[in-house]
Amino acid sequence: MTEQEFVRQRDCELLRANKYIGTKEYAQLSQVNKKLEVHLVKAQQVISQMKVFNFDLYEEKRSGGQASVDGIYSAFLAKIASLEAEERIGTAITYQCALKSLQNFYPKSKLPLESITIKFLQSYERWMLENGNSLTTVGFYLRNLRAVMNSILDNNKQKMDEYPFGPRKYIIPTKKNSKRALSNEDLKKLISYHPDEQEEKYLSFWLFMYLANGMNPTDMVRLKYKDLRSDRIVFLREKTKRTNRESTLIEVHLNPVLKEIIEKWGNYPDPDNYIFPVLNDVTSAARAKKIITQFVKQINKYMRRIGEKLEIDKQITTYVARHSFVTKLISEGGTLMEVKSMTGHKSITTTEGYVGSIEDERLKKITSRLLNF
Repeated sequence: MTEQEFVRQRDCELLRANKYIGTKEYAQLSQVNKKLEVHLVKAQQVISQMKVFNFDLYEEKRSGGQASVDGIYSAFLAKIASLEAEERIGTAITYQCALKSLQNFYPKSKLPLESITIKFLQSYERWMLENGNSLTTVGFYLRNLRAVMNSILDNNKQKMDEYPFGPRKYIIPTKKNSKRALSNEDLKKLISYHPDEQEEKYLSFWLFMYLANGMNPTDMVRLKYKDLRSDRIVFLREKTKRTNRESTLIEVHLNPVLKEIIEKWGNYPDPDNYIFPVLNDVTSAARAKKIITQFVKQINKYMRRIGEKLEIDKQITTYVARHSFVTKLISEGGTLMEVKSMTGHKSITTTEGYVGSIEDERLKKITSRLLNF
């Protein structure tokens, strides 16, 4: 195009534009243009905040969470489906609870990955506490959220400008285990107690867990006779079978009391039979989870009744059996490494969280020595 042709074309366009000035169509187009300018400014702001340009991430930021990217909620659902397929029903339920909590806090159809900021996590924690939840629950749900986020990032599905968890960022709250271990005096009361007919079975199961390295109820009901090796029980914890590549075998010394409990309450001693008749003929993981939950409730119910009769201040539960085993072992000279090995704890930190407080009488004896010279 020559200069003359360009000028002629420009003049024609100006004449055409001048005809629109003051018209209704011109006013409408002017409004559209203003809106486009607003969107352009917003787009420039979003792009300027991105370290590396990514169309999905750009759309997610620009739309304020209404983008086509599925984000956190969909990743949660995928994780839950995966856990259910692996028959890890208990863990799946914890992810369902965490997801429901997040959806109540952020009631939109999608929760973009980039929306999980330090400020978001702090606000969620405050909201949880204001709604009567404990720090333990907050930590539980946020560890699940972090696992889902890490899964998204590890699979390179999305990227984050700033990862919100870690030192000098957001620290997931942890609460030390409350000291639930029973004292020597209380343990002596339980062991020497003569239960009635209804209480006997559940007291036996509680004592089995206490004496069998503080065994978890799920592990106890899944023990089979093939796990017995003359003077010991050898088994893998259900909790670590699928999560650890190198699961450690746990060995429990079979003392006379454990043998007596097995003989009294056990199934017929066939290698493939469960030792205890709790999950007989149960093939569904979901059904097994419900039965185990009810089994634990029954133990706790009768142990609470026994505790009241014996005037034991602490509430006696299956969890207390595990705490009491660890604390008793430490008080008798066991090391943290020995306890870790016997309980199947993943780390020493976990073991430390189980160790009960030094009993008052022992503490008095220790402090009384401070003036001995």
